[in-house]
Formats: sequence, C-alpha cells, structure tokens
Amino acid sequence: MRIERLTEETKNNILENLLKRSPNQYGRYQAAVDEAYQACIQENMTSLEKVAAAHDWLVANCQYDPYVSNNLGKTQENWVPYETSDGTVYVEDERVYTSYGAFVERNIVCQGYSLAFKVLMDRAG
Repeated sequence: MRIERLTEETKNNILENLLKRSPNQYGRYQAAVDEAYQACIQENMTSLEKVAAAHDWLVANCQYDPYVSNNLGKTQENWVPYETSDGTVYVEDERVYTSYGAFVERNIVCQGYSLAFKVLMDRAG
C-alpha cells in the first residue's frame, strides 16, 4: 500500500500521471467512459437533458468517498486506513480526485465528480 499525502499540485495532474504509469489502465478508462456515456447520453437529447442525464448517472453510479478527510492534519504514522465495501484498504487514494475514479472505480470526491461531469459534457458537445 502506497502511503502519502497528495498536494494540490499533484491532484491537478493525477489522471495524466496515472495513465502514463499504467498504460493498460487507459483502455479500461476509455471503455468505462464509453459505457457511462452510452448509458446516459443520447444524441437526440437537448443540452439540458444531457446535463441532467450526466448528473443523474454520476449520482446513481458513484460513491462519494467520506474517508479522505479522516487523515487531514495527522502525521503519516497516525493516518487511519479505511476499508471499502469490496475489502480494499486505503489511506488516501489519488484516484478519488479524478474522472478515472468516477468511471472505473466509482469512488470519488468533489473534484472527481466535477472532472467526470466535464468529460461527459465535452463528449456531448
């Protein structure tokens, strides 16, 4: 398990770095984006309908990660790991800040929601 705190600077480049470190995850990410887009957006929808559909898909399919703030202000030795419902243990997972977290992991925080929404809206035009 990788244990470190994320800075604001690293949060801004996470998706790019994640996909560079693990090229096989790029295909997984693209497939997950395609699946989400096809599940919620139809080309004959109005712009407003596309916005509502993307919002509804994200709300229905992604879990907000309530554990990220558990370790704020603590030293690494005192970080409290947490276990998700699938048994994965995290201290802080960089993916929660990305659209990758939304589409592939389905576990995100506010930044992940907004970036995932932007991906869907960019694709919808």
